[in-house]
Amino acid sequence: MLKPKANKIFTDRVEPKAKIDRLIEAFKLNSFTKKILCFYGIGGIGKTRFLREVRYLERTEQSIQFVAISLDTYELDSPVKILISIRKQLQDIDLVLFDYTLAQYYKKNGLSFRDLSDIFESTKSSVSNIMKGVVETAGDFIPYYGLIKHVLKNIKDINKYISLKKYEPIFEEIDALEISELYGILPKMLADAINDENKQIICYLDDYDSLRTKTKDRNISDNYESWLMTLYQSLNNIFLVIASREKLKWAVRYPQIAGEIEQYYMSRLSDKDSSDFLHSIPIENPPLIAQIVSVCNGLPLCLDMCVDIYMASDNKTETLFNDLSLQCIIERYLRHLNESERSLTLYLSYLYSYEIDFVKFLAREVSISIPDNLLTEYLEKTLFIDVEHYKKMDSTIKAHIFEQNLNHDTKGICKILKEYLIKLHVINNKDYLHYFKQLVFIYGKNQVEIDQSDIEFLTYGISRFADRGYVAQIEEVIYQAKLNNSKLESVYIYFLLIKYRKQGKILEAMKLLNEVEKYENPSIYGKQRFSYQLVKIMVRHLSGDYDRAQKSYETLLEDHMILGTLHEDKRTYTIAYIKYCDLLFLKGQFTVALNKANQLSLADIVESENKMELLRVKGHIYRFNFQLEKAENIYQYILNNESADDIRIQGNIYNNLAETYQLSNPELCIFYASKSIEINTLIQSQIELGKTKTALVYAYSKLGDFDTANTYFKQSMEIQSSSGYQSGILFSLVAFVYLSFKMGKSHSEIHHVLLEIQGLINRLNVYRFLQVFINQMYPLDDVMCDADFLDYTQMIENIHNLL
Repeated sequence: MLKPKANKIFTDRVEPKAKIDRLIEAFKLNSFTKKILCFYGIGGIGKTRFLREVRYLERTEQSIQFVAISLDTYELDSPVKILISIRKQLQDIDLVLFDYTLAQYYKKNGLSFRDLSDIFESTKSSVSNIMKGVVETAGDFIPYYGLIKHVLKNIKDINKYISLKKYEPIFEEIDALEISELYGILPKMLADAINDENKQIICYLDDYDSLRTKTKDRNISDNYESWLMTLYQSLNNIFLVIASREKLKWAVRYPQIAGEIEQYYMSRLSDKDSSDFLHSIPIENPPLIAQIVSVCNGLPLCLDMCVDIYMASDNKTETLFNDLSLQCIIERYLRHLNESERSLTLYLSYLYSYEIDFVKFLAREVSISIPDNLLTEYLEKTLFIDVEHYKKMDSTIKAHIFEQNLNHDTKGICKILKEYLIKLHVINNKDYLHYFKQLVFIYGKNQVEIDQSDIEFLTYGISRFADRGYVAQIEEVIYQAKLNNSKLESVYIYFLLIKYRKQGKILEAMKLLNEVEKYENPSIYGKQRFSYQLVKIMVRHLSGDYDRAQKSYETLLEDHMILGTLHEDKRTYTIAYIKYCDLLFLKGQFTVALNKANQLSLADIVESENKMELLRVKGHIYRFNFQLEKAENIYQYILNNESADDIRIQGNIYNNLAETYQLSNPELCIFYASKSIEINTLIQSQIELGKTKTALVYAYSKLGDFDTANTYFKQSMEIQSSSGYQSGILFSLVAFVYLSFKMGKSHSEIHHVLLEIQGLINRLNVYRFLQVFINQMYPLDDVMCDADFLDYTQMIENIHNLL
C-alpha cells in the first residue's frame, strides 16, 4: 500500500480549500460573474497538488466548463498553443470563428493543416469537422476563404452549409488580417464562442510563473500575458484559479480588474500539521518527529523525502537527521534509493516527461531488473509528479541533480532515446513526436558532442516528419537546439531546406543554398547525404536551374549505384530516379526517359504519390508526342487506382486530363478543367491552377471564344509569374501563340512573342520540342529542336489534325 504524501493532507489548507469551494458554488449561482483567485507560495509547498485535489471536486454541470492548464508542460511554448489547449477541452462548444482564425494564423505562418489535425481530433466544430475531412485526402492542405462554399457542395446535410453561410462576411474580414492581427484576435474569438453558448468557465492555471520563460512565440513581439488578459476580459463568466510562486501584480498593471482579484499565501505547514502527518505514516518516535519537523521547516516536499528516507533506513532514531538543509535532504534522499532506482533517476533527470513504457524500456537498456509492479511503485515516489498522462521529476530534485553534476551520461540517454524511437517506429505517433523533441532538446541543452550517427538519425526523423506534414511541431525545438549547440547547424540547414521546399518558398531556399554551399560538407550527413543532396537538387529543379539539376541527379544516381549496398534509403533513390526521368523528358529525350521509367516497377514503390509521379512522367511523354489516347489511359489509371482519395493527386490528374483534351476535345477539356480549378483552388496549388487555365486558352480558342481564351491567358500569366514558375510562363506564351493563330494574326503581329519564347527556351535549355508545334502554326526561320520523338511522322500528322 502506498503511503500518504504530506502535500495531500492539506491540514493547513482547510481555509483556502473551503474558500474555493464557496466561490465555486457562488459562481454556479451567478453571485459573481468574474473572479481571479491566486494561491501563491515558495516551491515545494504543494500548490500543484492542491489544485489537482481541488479539480477532483468538479461536478458535471451543464452550464459550466472546467478547464485545467499546467504551464509547466513541455508543449505549451507559446500563447497560441495555450489557447489551443483550452480549446481542446471545450468539447461542447462550436468554435467556428476561433477554428477558422486559427487555421488562417497557421497558414499565414507557412504551416500545414496537419499541424492542426491533432488539435481538432474529437472536437465539436463545424469548421474543424470539414477541415478534418479535407486533410484526410489533401494531406497538408489549409483552408482559406472559399473552403466552406466549395466543400459543402458535397455534404449531404445542407443545413450545415446554411448555418455556416452566415459567417461568410466575417470569414472575408479574417482573410484580410495580417499574422499579428490574427494573433491578437484569437483570445477574443475563443471568448466570443464561449459567450455565445452562455457557458461559465472555471479555469485552473497552474505554474503561472512559467509563462514568462516558456511562451516564446517567435512570430509575435507582445506582452507575454496580454493574451490572457484579453481572454479574461472578453469572457462574460469566468472564474480563474491560479497557482504561482509569487503574488500577482495585476492590480497595478490592470487596475480595471483590481476588484476582481483575491490572493492567498500558501504558507509552510505548521509544526503541528507536520507532526500530525508524520504520526499518520506512522512514525512513533517523538524525538525523531521533532527532528524531522525542525529540518523540514514546513515544506511538504521535504517531509515526503524524509519519510522515504526513514522507511528505507534501518536507523529509526533521531540521529537520522541532523542540521540538514533541503539540498542535503535531497542528497540523502537520492543516496537512500537502491542502486537501480538511483540509476533510473539520474537517467530520467535528463528528460522532461515520460510514461511507464519508456521507463520499462530504459530499465532494460541499462540492465536494471525491476518487476513491473515495483517500477510502477517507483514512479509514485516523491520524485515524480503527474503532467497530463506523463510523469515528470520534481523540478527541485532535478535542479539538484544538475547542480551537483550527478548525471554524466548524456550520450547514454541519447542512445537510449534513439533506440526507443526506433522501437516505436510509427513517425506520426504522439509519443514518437514527444520523445523525438526531447532528444533534440537534450542534444542542444546539454552541449552534447554530436557525431555522424546522431546527425543521420535526426535528419532522417526530420524528413519523415516533413513527409507527414509535421514540420511546425519540430521547428521550435530544432531552432532552440541549434542556438545552444553549434554542432546542430547542419541539422537546422537540412530542416530549413525541407521546410522551404514543402512551402514552395523557392527564393528563400535558393538563398540558403547559395550561402551554405560555400562551406558545406555533405558527408557530415552520413547515410542521409543522399537525401540532403536530393532536397538541394529538387530546389534547383523547381527554380528552373535545369542543367545543373540534371548533372546533380546523374551524380546522385551514380553514387547510389556505386554505394547501393551500403545505402539504406531506397526511397531517396526512387524519388531521384523519377525526377531525373522527368527532367530528361523536358530535355526532349523522350525515348530515353520512357525506357528508364519503364525500368522502375510500381510494385516496388510504396507511396501513392511516388507511383503517381512515375506514371505521370510516362503520360507526359505520350501527351507531348501527341499520342493522346495512351496519355489519357495512364492518367485515368492514376485517377482510379493511385489517387487513394488523395485530393492533391486528383487535382494534378484533372489538370493533366484538361491538358490532354485542350485541342482534341475542348468540351471535355473544360469539364476536367472545372474539376481541376475547384480542387487546386482549395488546396492552393497555384502552379497546377495556372497550367489548367493555360489549357482553357487552347479549349476556348478552338471553340472560337477568343475573349474568354484571352481572359484565361492573362490569368495564367499572372499566376505563373507571381509563383516564379518559369515553365508555366513558357506554356502560357505558347498558348497565346495558338490563340493568335486561331484569330488570324500574322507572323509579324506576334513576332515579339515568338522571340520571347525562343529566349526563354534557350535560357531554360528545356522544351525545345515545343518549337515543332509552333512551327506548324507560324513557320520559323530555323527550327532548333534535338528532341527524340517517339514517332515524328505520326506526331506531325496529329498536330495538323488538331490545328
